[in-house]
Amino acid sequence: MNYYHAVDKRLRPGTLVAHKVFMTSKKDVYRIGIVKFDVDDKHVFVMWCPCDDYPVSKGRSIYSSPVNTINLEVLNEIP
Repeated sequence: MNYYHAVDKRLRPGTLVAHKVFMTSKKDVYRIGIVKFDVDDKHVFVMWCPCDDYPVSKGRSIYSSPVNTINLEVLNEIP
């Protein structure tokens, strides 16, 4: 995902983001989510979509968690 840009600013709710969760010898594994709201100046709460490469949610359902914005890559930013 090297054509996406990392952010060091506040993200608007609804922004589509990616978070690299780990790397393997064959590929990087990302989880994709939508920003729900700001937690503070450096963290946002993200609603994550279930994916086959990173199945951490129970029952393969949507789940949410806070994450530092420095670890996110923007896929589609809400203007």
